[in-house]
Amino acid sequence: MTPAGTVPTTELLRYLASTATDPSDFTGRNDAVQALNIIVARTPNSNPEIYQSGQNKFFRYPSSKETYIDLGQGLIAVRGYYSSVRTSTSRILLNLNAQVSPFYPAIPLLDLIEMFGRDDWLALESFLNLLRVKTNYIRNSDGTPAIRVKTIFGFSHEFEYALDNKKKIVIDKDGKRKVSRGNAEGNHGHAQQLTFDCEELGGKVTVEKYFKEKYGITLRVPRAWVLNCGTRDNPNWIPPELCTVMPGQAFRGKLSGSQTDKMIKVAARPPAENARRIVGAGQQVIGIQASGNPTLSAFGIRVDSRMVAVEGRVLPPPQLTYGKNTMQTAEDGAWNMRGKTFAKPEKVTKWSFLKLGNVQLSADHIKGFQLQLRNYGLGGEAPKMPQGFTKPLPGGEDPNDSAIKDIFNVISKADLNIILVVLPSNSPITYARVKYWADIKAGVHTVCVLAEKLDKGPNYWANVALKFNLKSGGVNQVLSKKLGFLDTGDTMLVGIDVTHPAPKSMSETPSIAGVVASTDSTYGQYPGSIRCQESRKEMVDNLDSMMEERLQLWMRKNGGRRPKNLLVYRDGKCNEE
Repeated sequence: MTPAGTVPTTELLRYLASTATDPSDFTGRNDAVQALNIIVARTPNSNPEIYQSGQNKFFRYPSSKETYIDLGQGLIAVRGYYSSVRTSTSRILLNLNAQVSPFYPAIPLLDLIEMFGRDDWLALESFLNLLRVKTNYIRNSDGTPAIRVKTIFGFSHEFEYALDNKKKIVIDKDGKRKVSRGNAEGNHGHAQQLTFDCEELGGKVTVEKYFKEKYGITLRVPRAWVLNCGTRDNPNWIPPELCTVMPGQAFRGKLSGSQTDKMIKVAARPPAENARRIVGAGQQVIGIQASGNPTLSAFGIRVDSRMVAVEGRVLPPPQLTYGKNTMQTAEDGAWNMRGKTFAKPEKVTKWSFLKLGNVQLSADHIKGFQLQLRNYGLGGEAPKMPQGFTKPLPGGEDPNDSAIKDIFNVISKADLNIILVVLPSNSPITYARVKYWADIKAGVHTVCVLAEKLDKGPNYWANVALKFNLKSGGVNQVLSKKLGFLDTGDTMLVGIDVTHPAPKSMSETPSIAGVVASTDSTYGQYPGSIRCQESRKEMVDNLDSMMEERLQLWMRKNGGRRPKNLLVYRDGKCNEE
């Protein structure tokens, strides 16, 4: 290791205390902050009981299965802490915050497979891909088990290479043969089927026979799919019953709807509880007390064990204005609309409903919804097609997608503006396909509801009416006129964000940049512009054209004049954003 230079922290402190009359020309601020982050991370990184998941995120993995927080489908939630050195006025701060992430449980691999389910073997293979497992069937010279750590590549199925229109194997951008698994289902094998050449045992043997004769192991589940813990070209076949998941492995994929709900319940804690965790377990995990941290002591760094205290005050909540100038003040962040109408209700016409799958939507449900439409000023008209639409879902991602496409092709010809869609479950895939085929392709607004929630009563249908009003171009409520330049009618509110591909997505999958903006002084509608851009790039490439679109719409809605003020909200990822 060759020293690259020194980082003068005294110059950093002088830079932080500099003023216009006493400026500092120190240019190594980022290097100094990076060096401090490395020093702080040294202790948790060297602690075998602490596991890192992502930059500066540290977790104390549960030591007992009894303490696992189960998320379902083979995952658990683990609490940890995020640390980051930040610069402030005349001082350096350590940002320490509570964190919750999904992890694989450290259990026998067969148990993990059962927890995830065997219905979709490609999804299971993706779930297990690159998971590290340990085995102990090999013995040391003294007869003790030799622990070996392996990485799962996939299952034991035959790969079919993708062919172009000339029947030649397609080579991807990395120079590797592209694999097509569209016809590979059923080609994976178990230990009694899969064979390979083994000179030691006299030629071709099954995996079951190999482990029996080589290691004296009789497989308990010989018909389980065999794992490939090598590579595609040089496989290393291991039965899953001989593997145990290594602890401390974070899940990098996309959580299901039910897992996301459970994660939110685990992570959502009152501020006071988070504060207690940070000053207690948080400091222990990061190891920031110099008395027990030789790394910090060696660099002369001390971290105050107390949180920074700042004076604050609770702002009074603004009043909300509804129809007929009725007022409502929020209490503890909540309010209800009982006895009120929307500030600008938009009459709901040309609407109907769609029942997907085997859901039930009774005439009483429709009447209850119509009543809430009428109560909140939306007219209460009956659905244009009283019988609505029904479409069974055959099951499977592709058949369901085809069914949803077909029904919205029919709906697109029925002269309808908005559809109430009753979903059989909270499947994010079904929801996404409804939005694609309805809102994007057919040009019909949709509001989705879950069948299991239809009997919740008037309050539930009132929330659905709220969405109908917004989708129809109405405004549900407006803020009282006590908000400074927001009251003058010449301010446009703007929101900017970038959504990145889920972990394990294809490398070419683009990121999606979006800009939304208000259109008038009610701040009730936020149409948007979106663009595809380079995968995982956080900076927005086409911000100028999207902002131009938003400004042009604002001007059309406001007699051609331009806004005098722009208030921009940007959801950033790093300290500099």
